[in-house]
Amino acid sequence: MDRPIEIYVDGAFKGGLIAYGYVIHNSDCSKAIDVQVKRPTTHFQNVEAEITAVLEALRHIYRNYWTTNTGKIILYYDLNLIKDIIYNRKLQLKNPYYENYATEFRTLEEHLKCEVIFKKVTNNPIHNYIDEEIRKKLNSSLKNKLQSL
Repeated sequence: MDRPIEIYVDGAFKGGLIAYGYVIHNSDCSKAIDVQVKRPTTHFQNVEAEITAVLEALRHIYRNYWTTNTGKIILYYDLNLIKDIIYNRKLQLKNPYYENYATEFRTLEEHLKCEVIFKKVTNNPIHNYIDEEIRKKLNSSLKNKLQSL
């Protein structure tokens, strides 16, 4: 069996915008990186950014590969809530946004025919890289927003 696909995700909120991104290393050692900025659709700010990063990374894999062929994805994260929401039905019932996230996550996991393994990360060079890229893009977007006023 090939190496698991590794995903590093992060998100941030600042000045009324969220930024989120991911780095994907797949089994043939190729890499996908994406960082986006947008207005939040909820009041969850940073949590929305982190959740969006997870879902967008899984969608990217699904769009480009349809299945993992490895049976496993290792998802590196820094916000415990993105994992907790998936496994805690009480959290999901408190909030429809969380419930939708858990449902879409499970659907993507099923379509990809894999198990997603969550690993908490701190001070990791790849995660630090995506964090830095997110902050750069977010700050640039805020600067452009201010200049257009």
